[in-house]
Amino acid sequence: MPMDGTVLQNRYRVLRKLSDKGGMGIVYQAEDQRLGSTVIVKETRYLQMKLEVRDLMLKAFFREARLLANLQHPALPRVSDYFAEGDGHFLVMEFIRGKDLEEMLTERGAAFPVDDVLRWADRLLEVLEYLHSHDEPIIHRDIKPANLKLTPRDEIMLLDFGLAKGAAEGLQPASSVFGYTKQYAPLEQIKGKGTDARSDLFSLAATLYHLLTGAAAPDAIERVTEVATGNPDPLKPVKFLNRAVQENLSAVISIALALKPDDRPATAAAMRQALRLVTQSPQPSPIIVSSVIVDEPTKIVRQQPPRPQPAAKSKSPESFTDNLNGVRLEMVYVPGGKFIMGSEKDDSEKPPHEVNVLPFYIGKFPITQAQWKAVMGDNPSKFKGDDLPVERVQWDAAKEFCQKLQQLTNKAYRLPSEAEWEIACRAGTTGDYPGTLDEMGWYWENSDSKTHTVGQKNSNAYGLHDMHGNVWEWCEDVWHDNYKSAPADGSAWLSEGDSGLRVVRGGSWYNYQDASRSTNRGRNVPSIRFFNIGFRVVVSARTLNT
Repeated sequence: MPMDGTVLQNRYRVLRKLSDKGGMGIVYQAEDQRLGSTVIVKETRYLQMKLEVRDLMLKAFFREARLLANLQHPALPRVSDYFAEGDGHFLVMEFIRGKDLEEMLTERGAAFPVDDVLRWADRLLEVLEYLHSHDEPIIHRDIKPANLKLTPRDEIMLLDFGLAKGAAEGLQPASSVFGYTKQYAPLEQIKGKGTDARSDLFSLAATLYHLLTGAAAPDAIERVTEVATGNPDPLKPVKFLNRAVQENLSAVISIALALKPDDRPATAAAMRQALRLVTQSPQPSPIIVSSVIVDEPTKIVRQQPPRPQPAAKSKSPESFTDNLNGVRLEMVYVPGGKFIMGSEKDDSEKPPHEVNVLPFYIGKFPITQAQWKAVMGDNPSKFKGDDLPVERVQWDAAKEFCQKLQQLTNKAYRLPSEAEWEIACRAGTTGDYPGTLDEMGWYWENSDSKTHTVGQKNSNAYGLHDMHGNVWEWCEDVWHDNYKSAPADGSAWLSEGDSGLRVVRGGSWYNYQDASRSTNRGRNVPSIRFFNIGFRVVVSARTLNT
């Protein structure tokens, strides 16, 4: 262990010790006497390890040092040198001026502004995209507030690669040998089962949680212990602790903090795209309302415009039931016809416009877990129960379900267009809800933070349940910021728009009241599985009459 004043490699004069990670990892501030600059020198020691582990780690050190020396990203300090001297192995890195976020949290004694955290998160996810996209992905393995520094230029930097490793090296059995920071470490790292890109996403999410709430999230061991004993996961949504946090931001963090890696976003890019929905547009996001809006409960309209008239006389029955390998799927007839789609309440719902929808059938309930398992064989849902709506379903997976359903029933099942979904939800009414929302659906104030058995709330005039709340429902359409140039025939709007986002409708158990309005629109990244997004299916009436 070098003392202050020690010169390493006849070049680096140790100025002071900055941190000590249990004797195995020590960080020094030093002077590069050759260049006259300040640097960070990180020492790693392996003497306390078993011989076979030590040899493995020494090889990994030099390999990792070469990897890190080739990194070039403005949010990463440059690694300029590495060497062995005495009993230690050393990395030399650029010295970054500024304060780390752990210091700043302590000084503030409170959470950071949401906009600042979102800006930092976007930059850090960009860095992780860069690190994870290498031919030999580099996993940081110790993301936490103390390893994030804000420079005098207000730029966030990701520091301390002392625990990083190249994921392709095959060092998984010894992956936890370097240690971890319990508050921010994923379960797989704590248990020494190996880490990958999703492990970094967990640590980043735990860090964002701390920055947004001013308090660390329950650690993974505490959480898994509670769950294993039949208790609820003690992790509370960020929005519960900080009302300024948008719902979709809170949801993305909760998803990235999933105990199982497979339940987290698959990549940094996917997580970054989901978080960008918070800042890209003033329009509502899929799981989102930026503030609680409590309207006077909407009553059924007494003097309504004429109910939608069928576009053509149909010979179809009002409903039918399909057998999905022993599980019933109830489909309800919707007559279609002309109606005014949209509203003046939000820019994304403008302009209100007339749409003429052909008759179709739609699921009486959102697809349940029993129905999903009968067709797909698995169950991706966070909340388990055969009669609960299936959730954590990607848009592509919902499409695959429809395809398999077609093969099973020989009917042309598909996702609804946004227009079909809205006319089915409205069921001839023009208000936000056909009654009060408490009568019609599950939302944040009455859901007890979970999904509920389908069909427990009142149906609308068409006999459809859970159109408001419980889970958001995927539609076929790509996202458009408004209805300008929208199709007038009720078909899915697939041209132009943002093909990287798909429409969701109806609100969920996780959302405040306004999200569940009949006309409210949401959007989401199709590749991320949210615990509050499911779907229901439709069949065009004309396909059953041919």
